[in-house]
Amino acid sequence: TQRCLVGSEMCIRDSINTLSAGTLREQEERYGLVYCFSDPRNGQRQAMEKAAELLRRPRLKEEWREKRDRALSEKVDMTRFMVELAENALRKPHGRTPA
Repeated sequence: TQRCLVGSEMCIRDSINTLSAGTLREQEERYGLVYCFSDPRNGQRQAMEKAAELLRRPRLKEEWREKRDRALSEKVDMTRFMVELAENALRKPHGRTPA
């Protein structure tokens, strides 16, 4: 899933239904960052066709950057969150809450 957020297209032949994983489902349905194909007979062919279609798009990198930027803008930056949490905890006196 990180692959999508750094700008790499992703087609998955989903033989074990990993689409049930919430992150992949969201990246496919909400942002169009992942394409999953779970048909046991045609999934591999469908994934290859989609990959070929994507490679023919002249603005593919720009399209993906826009999708990625939208997804990132709607998410919490966990690194920033954890750093701010730690910094705020260090500023407070231990064992007491401010009055």
